[in-house]
Amino acid sequence: MKNKNILIVGGQKGIGLFISKYLVNKYNTVITSSSKIDKKKIFYDKCKKFKINLANLNNLDHFYKFLKINNISNFDSVIICASILGKIGKFENLSIHDYKKTFQINLFGQIELIKFLMKKKLLRSNSNLICISTSLNIPDPYFSEYSTSKHAQYAFMLTLSEELKKKKIFVNCLMPGQFHTNMNQKKISSKKKVGNIIFKQAVRIKKMNEEKKIKNLENAIDILIQNNSKLKISGKIISAQYDNLNKLKLKNKSLFTFIRKT
Repeated sequence: MKNKNILIVGGQKGIGLFISKYLVNKYNTVITSSSKIDKKKIFYDKCKKFKINLANLNNLDHFYKFLKINNISNFDSVIICASILGKIGKFENLSIHDYKKTFQINLFGQIELIKFLMKKKLLRSNSNLICISTSLNIPDPYFSEYSTSKHAQYAFMLTLSEELKKKKIFVNCLMPGQFHTNMNQKKISSKKKVGNIIFKQAVRIKKMNEEKKIKNLENAIDILIQNNSKLKISGKIISAQYDNLNKLKLKNKSLFTFIRKT
């Protein structure tokens, strides 16, 4: 398995951290983060690390040289986990600057990075592009920054899956559900802004056993990484295509927002 090169964008926090912990033991993995990589985390000695900030992508040429030094000519799979929640609150209390900051991380920076990866042929034929999305791409009160940016990200990935089919780049979105990450803790800390319903939901998520959800996510990503050559580009984009998911032995159908027919 180590012959597959995997790039995890935003692999030090939240769901990206869960994914990183799992994949570093199976594949030749490169993890990027906007903050300095915490070398105290045991599993980081099994992967390559590079600091990339989607808010300011001025070091992509250095990233390319870093990959060349490490003999990485392309990635079999690129997994985008990077995301910020932005400010929580009523629409009229949020500034345009707040929206731009959130959109930069959740959309524009990702577009710029994907364009760079394709230009340098780091993402090419038979590569996977996997986006970790969220159920909050459906607009939710008091989360307008996050919801609208993720909704736009989702639309962008849908568009890419159509545009890149001739290049045989397989684009998929996953909605792994809510975990107790820094984002969920922020909801708990913002009780007065989010209201009782969202607050109680966040507290419930904090108390849940996430082991099964993490296993489901690991299984789905593994199958996409290993079966990229089997995901033919003959069908239209579909939502939770049951027969297709059954064929790939993916039991948790709610995990997918879309996947191409085989």
